[in-house]
Amino acid sequence: KQFLARASHELKTPLSIIRANCDALTANPDDTIRNQMQWIEYIRAGADRMAKLVQELLILAGTNDERLPFHRVRFHISETVEDVARSMEAVAAGKSLTVTHSIEPGLFAVGDPDGIRQVVEILFDNAVKYADPGGWIAVSLTRMGRRIVFSITNSGPGIAREDLPRVFDPFFRSDRSRTHRDGSFGLGLSIAQSIMRRHGSEIRVQSEEGVSTTFSFTLAASVGGGGR
Repeated sequence: KQFLARASHELKTPLSIIRANCDALTANPDDTIRNQMQWIEYIRAGADRMAKLVQELLILAGTNDERLPFHRVRFHISETVEDVARSMEAVAAGKSLTVTHSIEPGLFAVGDPDGIRQVVEILFDNAVKYADPGGWIAVSLTRMGRRIVFSITNSGPGIAREDLPRVFDPFFRSDRSRTHRDGSFGLGLSIAQSIMRRHGSEIRVQSEEGVSTTFSFTLAASVGGGGR
């Protein structure tokens, strides 16, 4: 019930924006499209936000549905993490963040490559969002025995101890003042955790307020997939 109430609340905001700007358009029916573009753009933004929320809700529902097929294959996880790190370089530079990588080459894991890539993207995006401007992000990928270990740490305000058990709850935002400011809904970490649980693993979080936050997970290593 709480999930449905939160989802309904999130949908109400863009709907209200669309309705208000439709009223503004119809208030001046003889005006030119050029003069009305301001309201049209607001309607487009509201519709885009609704579409994004619905898409994320569908993804979350899919990752939680045990009936859906789930295929594990051997894949090059070192390349996956490197690709995501490269794709986020420009975003990190926009906040003057220093990003360091310690990615062990030639590591292969067993799992869903697209799902794991999505998890890494979500965790990297989260690190960029919550790192303090001019701060740092450290990415690590290594093999420990039969497991591949991924972690990402960002400097910043950290997460309050009382919030740590809730960071993977749908719609939860530890920094409530940021809600909607960056266009997200607080579903990313919930989606990532659901994907990892389908892999028989889970994402762990550690945080020291005012210092840093670390998210990490492990995956089964593929036989002959490098490492020590």
